[in-house]
Amino acid sequence: MDTSGSWLSGEIANLKSELGISFASVVSGEMEKSVQSINQDVKNVQKKLGKKNDSVIRPILIKFNNIEAKSLVFNGIRKMKSLNGDLACARLSHDLSIDQKAVLKKLLNEARVVEEGCKEGFFLYRVKGEVGRWKIVRFRKEK
Repeated sequence: MDTSGSWLSGEIANLKSELGISFASVVSGEMEKSVQSINQDVKNVQKKLGKKNDSVIRPILIKFNNIEAKSLVFNGIRKMKSLNGDLACARLSHDLSIDQKAVLKKLLNEARVVEEGCKEGFFLYRVKGEVGRWKIVRFRKEK
């Protein structure tokens, strides 16, 4: 009886160690898959922009392969801004081409002119929309 009990406890110990090893390998494998999917979504961290200066934090240019990953990052910035510390200072913006910047600047100037020309003064005019599909939107001014 005693030998079968020791054999059984030996088998249980082996099973526990195998389960521990397999669980650890499963978790590490899942973590590796998550990291790989993030690395695939981020196409390339091209470079830091601007001249090197120790007192100034330079922006980083990141290109995404996947538009959904970019949307998730842009939507998550609201949560990051609510945190205290370094992440509260994080800012995101689209890297616009020269043509896109010209179109956006033209629309911003048009919105400013319309807002200044508005006789009632009850409305604000802003440029809204996705990159390249902007339009001037009228909002009721809060009192």
